[in-house]
Amino acid sequence: MRTHDAGPELIGREHPAELLRAEISRVTGSHGGLVLVTGEAGIGKTTLVTSAAEQARRQGALVLSGSCWHSDAAPGYWPWVQVIRALRRSGEWPAMEEAAGGSLSALLGDGARAEAADAFEVYDAVTTALVTLSQSRPVVVVLDDLHWADGASLKLLEFAAQHTWFERLLLIGTYRDVEVEQGEHPLGPLLSPLAARATVITLTGLDRAQVAALVTRTIGHRPDDDVVQEIHRRTGGNPFFVEQTARLWRSGGSVAAIPPGVRDTLWRRLSLLPAPVVKLLTDAAVLGREFHRQVLASVAAEPAAQVDRLLAQAAAARLVGSQGGGVFAFAHDLVRETLYDSLDQAELRARHAAAVHALRDLPAAMPGELARHAYLAGGDVDPDLAAELLVAAARQANQRLALEESRLHWRRAMELAGAGDPRRLVKIALEFGRLLHHAGESEESARAFDRAIAVVRELDDPELLARVALTLFQTCGAEESGRGSVALLREAHRSLVGELPTVNPSPDRLAQDLALRVSVLARNSSDDEALTFALWAVHDTIWGPGTARQRVELTEELRGLARRRGDVEMEHFTSALHWVALLELGDPRFHDQFRLYVAMGKASDQLNIGLSTSIDQSIIDTLTGNFARAESLTREVSELGHGHGHAHFGYMLEHHRWATLLAQGRFSELEEVHERLRASRHPCPGLLEALSEFRQGGGDPALLRAVPEPADDGVRPLWLRFLAEAAAFTRDPDLCAQAREALEPHLDEWAVSLYGWDVSGPVILWMGAVEAAEERWDEAIASLTAAARSADLLRARPWSMEARLRLGAALTARGGPGDAEAGERLWAQVAADAADLGVRDVPDRLDRVRQANARRASEQAIERDSVGHDDRAADRQAGGTATGQPRGPSWDPPGAARPPSTPESSSPVGMPEGSPAAGTSFPAGPPPADTPSGSPSATGSFATGPPAVDPPGGSGSSRASAGSPASGAGRPGASEDSSALDAGGSSGSNRSSALGTEGMSTSGTGRPAGSGDAPGLSAGGSSGSGTPAGSGGTFAPGAAGLSGSGGQGLVGNAFRREGAVWTLSFDGRTVHMPDAKGLRDLHTLLSRPGAELPAVQLLAPEGGDVVVAARRMGGDPVLDEEAKARYRSHLTRLDEETERALELGDDRRAAELDREREALLSELRLAAGLGGRARRLGDEAERARKTVTARIRDVLRKLDSLHPALAAHLRATVSTGATCRYDPRPTTNWHL
Repeated sequence: MRTHDAGPELIGREHPAELLRAEISRVTGSHGGLVLVTGEAGIGKTTLVTSAAEQARRQGALVLSGSCWHSDAAPGYWPWVQVIRALRRSGEWPAMEEAAGGSLSALLGDGARAEAADAFEVYDAVTTALVTLSQSRPVVVVLDDLHWADGASLKLLEFAAQHTWFERLLLIGTYRDVEVEQGEHPLGPLLSPLAARATVITLTGLDRAQVAALVTRTIGHRPDDDVVQEIHRRTGGNPFFVEQTARLWRSGGSVAAIPPGVRDTLWRRLSLLPAPVVKLLTDAAVLGREFHRQVLASVAAEPAAQVDRLLAQAAAARLVGSQGGGVFAFAHDLVRETLYDSLDQAELRARHAAAVHALRDLPAAMPGELARHAYLAGGDVDPDLAAELLVAAARQANQRLALEESRLHWRRAMELAGAGDPRRLVKIALEFGRLLHHAGESEESARAFDRAIAVVRELDDPELLARVALTLFQTCGAEESGRGSVALLREAHRSLVGELPTVNPSPDRLAQDLALRVSVLARNSSDDEALTFALWAVHDTIWGPGTARQRVELTEELRGLARRRGDVEMEHFTSALHWVALLELGDPRFHDQFRLYVAMGKASDQLNIGLSTSIDQSIIDTLTGNFARAESLTREVSELGHGHGHAHFGYMLEHHRWATLLAQGRFSELEEVHERLRASRHPCPGLLEALSEFRQGGGDPALLRAVPEPADDGVRPLWLRFLAEAAAFTRDPDLCAQAREALEPHLDEWAVSLYGWDVSGPVILWMGAVEAAEERWDEAIASLTAAARSADLLRARPWSMEARLRLGAALTARGGPGDAEAGERLWAQVAADAADLGVRDVPDRLDRVRQANARRASEQAIERDSVGHDDRAADRQAGGTATGQPRGPSWDPPGAARPPSTPESSSPVGMPEGSPAAGTSFPAGPPPADTPSGSPSATGSFATGPPAVDPPGGSGSSRASAGSPASGAGRPGASEDSSALDAGGSSGSNRSSALGTEGMSTSGTGRPAGSGDAPGLSAGGSSGSGTPAGSGGTFAPGAAGLSGSGGQGLVGNAFRREGAVWTLSFDGRTVHMPDAKGLRDLHTLLSRPGAELPAVQLLAPEGGDVVVAARRMGGDPVLDEEAKARYRSHLTRLDEETERALELGDDRRAAELDREREALLSELRLAAGLGGRARRLGDEAERARKTVTARIRDVLRKLDSLHPALAAHLRATVSTGATCRYDPRPTTNWHL
């Protein structure tokens, strides 16, 4: 406090003091407000508010104060840190901490965690604490020298003032208005709005009489009028200058010698002190306004006892004051500024360097303070050490969400690193460029990347070139053509790996090869930092469906590296991606990993870790059906997230909000979310809108085809869900075939996109939806049963409810003995779960399902009325042909009198979530008469008990249920006493509904449960013939490729299937792939080189020439004349029965008949085109061309990364179209 603060009387400040007294009286009796005291330096602002604070204390108010610090190293919210510390010393602290929810800890301690850019959580916590305290007594908060405040402190002041106007809380601030209003002061835009809503008290200089009174009080006697007049003239009545001048005059100085500036005045005062005191204070000025005596002793190279004696003399001269705990502070910052400016550049650099070495020995040293000294030390500190300290400070500031401070440190680090190791400069530029890119600062990011590219081109370091190429590609992608990311990938690949693997390899393939090679080199060099980068590069380049097992191993290793390096932030981040990969595998162990992850986040005091933990908790709450907490956390994250600094954060959060609302059926709130997503950088907002339409039972088929397929593999699982729902909605045979081909490799996975932000349920659920659309009832029931169990294992109640709702629809649609009853029981439980979870749209969806079933029943009734169609009706009721092969709508012969399928008459889309309680039983009737002996029951029950297991070598199923982590690879976590879902088994070639098996059983068609695994990863089971279901080992980052090699004993080229696995050998390399129809198509073509094979023959090779001829014909009318006649007959019968029911007073029966009649009319309307013209069925030949082409292309796309040489050979020799051909030149021999 300044020297005149001690005086009991305020000289020349009667009116301002009266204004403040009125404000204090109001806060003690009614409510407070905001008061700003302004004026130039030394004008008496602090004196005035100190007097007011004393008055407030006398009236029973609690006074809390803090002052700002003029220093680059000042931590964020520094004045508020002092206020909260004072609050903690009061007896009110426990209640305040509880009211603020524990969030005040960010402002406690040494202040290192105070800076949280625009952090709403901090604003709300401080305001809540002060308001709570004001309920019991008036509170006055004084913030001094706001012209030196950080922006966040001023925003907090504005927030508190706005939200406490009617509370007994008075906020008083002081600042130098002359400085703020001149030029482009950075705080001008923040202080001006405050002044507009505050009571502003502006102090000016004292008049001559008041100066005389002040001088008299300062020196103890009244000077001559001439002296008073001279002092007033030279000081302008500034009380601080008056006091300083009076003291100098009393010590023998001349009034005329008073300099025009305060610095000269201070130097005269300082000259009266012993030289050792001045030297010590000069050293202290380098440390900042506040300094620790121990650090000062180290910088000054003086014994601690000598430093204490010299500080005592400075304190007696009122130039410094003790703050307690060995900390001292300058009485006024002008004193420090005067001393600091007296040093030349060489002296400044030497003292800052000494401060670096002194502070490095202190474990509690603030990284930002160390970085400031290292930067200002210039060449007196090794540039590599300075860059290292600046990078550490930048990362620590980023952890506190102090983004501007972080960027300042990064820029300084790049500046200094240029004088040191160029490799360090490249790494700094890459990390800084990546952070800037994620924050949306594309121009500065580009400059940082350009700097890295320019430096690395001057070095002969292939590994560093690979790091630059990988970072640029992973951050910016191929679209960053201006930086030449793809060209740089090629250059780095040739330099580090060798010649390119193919003529024109994809950028993804180049990045994967590079990442693997870098990881091998890093392991060989035992460089943990390089290995960390390499494993992250591998992780990011392989990300996509089918790689979760590899990512589990990678994140485990990365987590171990993080612990070894003591990197808490990296350990937390890798733990997040670890549980995401386990969730993608459908592995229930993910719950344990998630609990550990949350515990780690709660134990951390880093704001960014706390934010990430809250986000992920909200995502899992949506997954498990705890929607209330999910939305509460989303709101909290949204309030804090604007300081997150990631350009994608906003739309990711909106995506999660969309998923939460959609899961609850809250459609009226979705449109606003869709609008924000359309205006954002979201990669596929149209896809989300289509999914919302599906959930509501609608959708425009033409618009669905216009939704583009995302190029990013991170979004592909969401696209698979969309593709399946679009196929189920439209029932388009081509789209269904495309969806099945796309889903097939991933049936044992969950659809997890956007690095865990989106969880779209088990993939097998969407396969079941497609199969239901094709009326493959047995297969659909088995898939949906597996999906329900998978959701139950993960405790994902909304997805379990979704699977059961669809399962009930499939059972009732199949119409076998006991199916309708089992379906109704499922729906009853779904309705109960929906009410429990708060899912609003389930009643409407159940109504849509029942209407679809009514239409289907009407169709079947027409068929029963039709002569010659009894066999077909019985066949459909059983769900397949006599051989167990299901028949979809596309297999009906042309001209058959079958009503058209519509979206609402297909398997229902958009079904909500929930799961029945464990042990709930759904008994089913006996299997249909045409079920082959020895096959599983066509229907079953949901019952508690161990799941069924196929005997080894038995007929089993074509696809073991893939929803359980215990199937396929035998992954741990599947409890043996989990509920068995046997609501619908499968016959013959259909999949078994058994889950939870330790191995995997397959049938002749040979699709393993682990077929969705990445190539080269063992599925962990065996086929019916005892052949291993997969070959190759688990992922090893040091390997040269992602696939295992095998096939010992094979000679030459091979393309053959062994049970569920294909062995492919070509050009000296052997790989293995799970069974797929595209592989069978290629096998057929390779077996007949040079032959032109019709696509319809490849689509159904078992049909022979008759099917080929039939399917190459043109399309027939959807309804022929016979079908139309039967429709009219059936409508007449419905009208007659309705009339009869009304006459008998049976309103319920009449309503049922009326619904059936409306359904039938809807079918007729859809079967007619414009002007009543008949619609026609699609051309089978065209359908076959599209389907076969898509199947072969899908296989070739997978081979691009697995066996590039074979993929290139097949692309060059295989042609597809209405006819397909394999024509190698020269002839290539194959073992088939």
